[in-house]
Amino acid sequence: SQSRILPPSILPKNDSSIPRSSVIMQVLDDSINKIRDVYDRIVIPPVKEIGLKQVLLDRISELTKKTPIKVEVRSYDKEIDNLEEYYLFILYRICNEIITNAFIYSNSKKISMSLVKRYADISIGIEDNGIGFGGKISSWKGGLVKCFLTIDQLGGTMDIITAPGKGCMFIARIPYGVKYSDILDKINNGGGIS
Repeated sequence: SQSRILPPSILPKNDSSIPRSSVIMQVLDDSINKIRDVYDRIVIPPVKEIGLKQVLLDRISELTKKTPIKVEVRSYDKEIDNLEEYYLFILYRICNEIITNAFIYSNSKKISMSLVKRYADISIGIEDNGIGFGGKISSWKGGLVKCFLTIDQLGGTMDIITAPGKGCMFIARIPYGVKYSDILDKINNGGGIS
């Protein structure tokens, strides 16, 4: 009696020139990488303990292991680290989504980022020199839509300046220090932040 480790439906068609054990190892490696990606998306990073900038740099370091792209932090206002943890986490989720999208889809050689406090707002700027895209809201996928909805729920604005072959610039302005109770009120009144 034989037992199968993996169902044949997830294995590529048998190519006799490649040993089956190599194919199984590749499928296993791909699966592990997918699990890591899911973990990276759901884990709550220690933004309050080590600071938002460092958490973002750690995430960028992980991304550059898979896709070597030069990332430059143009400016970062340390006053942002004084915000409450939930707010830092929201900022992290927004930046992580945009940066991850740039790594996955842009085919860029360089990404630049800035997070600064200006008057009563936090300004997030993330730019790449990649392939760009049409930019129409109807072409946005899940993560980008969630960023837009989150920023909107916080009372902020989000702009994406892009065109095919021209790179992409993401700009968000979010009111500085929105209170947790205000966010809960918005969620309870039919809005949502994911």
